[in-house]
Amino acid sequence: MSGKGDARRPIDENEYRDNYDKIFGKKNKRKVKVDEEPFHIRNAKHLIDVKLKWEEKQKNKRDSKEDS
Repeated sequence: MSGKGDARRPIDENEYRDNYDKIFGKKNKRKVKVDEEPFHIRNAKHLIDVKLKWEEKQKNKRDSKEDS
């Protein structure tokens, strides 16, 4: 009679260890360089530059219309 806990299921030990490591093993954390500027700050600076250029173009357009 095979009841709960009588006998272990036959398993492939190597496959079990590999799968265990995949699930519970050490995670590969991405290292962030300290001297690099974070993405959100670079993105904000870029957006500010784009807005300033756009405002300058709008100002130039208004000035050229007023001169005409």
